[in-house]
Amino acid sequence: MRFFGANLKRFLRFGAKPPNEPARASSNALAMALIGFSGLCLTGMHVGVRLLPGDLHVFEIVFVRNVIGLVMLLGWFGRRGVGLLHTRRIALHGLRNLLQVLSMLTFFSGLLITPLAQVNALGFTSPLFATLLAVLLLGERLPPRRLAVLALGILGTLIIIRPGIVPLSTGPLLLLVSSLFWGATLVTIKLLSRTESTATTIFYMALILTPLSFIFAVPVWQWPTAEQFGWLVGIAILGTAAHIALNQSFRLADATVVLPLDFLKLIWGSLWGFLFFAEVPDAMTWVG
Repeated sequence: MRFFGANLKRFLRFGAKPPNEPARASSNALAMALIGFSGLCLTGMHVGVRLLPGDLHVFEIVFVRNVIGLVMLLGWFGRRGVGLLHTRRIALHGLRNLLQVLSMLTFFSGLLITPLAQVNALGFTSPLFATLLAVLLLGERLPPRRLAVLALGILGTLIIIRPGIVPLSTGPLLLLVSSLFWGATLVTIKLLSRTESTATTIFYMALILTPLSFIFAVPVWQWPTAEQFGWLVGIAILGTAAHIALNQSFRLADATVVLPLDFLKLIWGSLWGFLFFAEVPDAMTWVG
């Protein structure tokens, strides 16, 4: 209880600094729990997008999700005042969100036409890219145990995708492009976490993503019904919670510590796909 009490308070402040050595083990455990929670929320959001009634264009879904997320954060962080906007890394915030909006647009497009188990399997290339980039660009260490976990993750993903054996259709290709953009986004999030609070990073995410996604939504815009809007609110809540947990996990531990736990999304995605869409992963997916 002492561990969860102390670390949960640090998480809820959204401004926690990386821990000293005596507290690193407990912080790593909390960071891994947060990345698992983030994956649970993200896969829940995927289900919401697939279940969304009607025929709203994916670009509009992304825009409305970002608007609602921004409104949520304005209410949540409003008491912090203009100090929340203080940053010396506005260019990096801009780059992070440009990469993220490209990742979102390609991901949501692929999500609608690809089974959930395969969606999450292909999404696993993102933490692989991000982990390697963290080693190359951020100078993070990759001890043997973490390297073994990463290698197992790569092997499992290859078993599921079976490149050269199973042809890639439009949906998986879009998801691979999305994974490339998201892997780069994860590295920029880690860079920002060195100097920016989680609150500032999340706030700029919503502030910049909203106008960027609006540009894509304008040509395909149609007003959502009350039922569709209710679904969009749920999608936005899950997406915002996922990104808060993700950013805070990076703040508490190295990317090479938390990213291997992102593979839990395969379990969540397979479970939701079976429960909501009667999608049964094939034998090779279970092996992977």
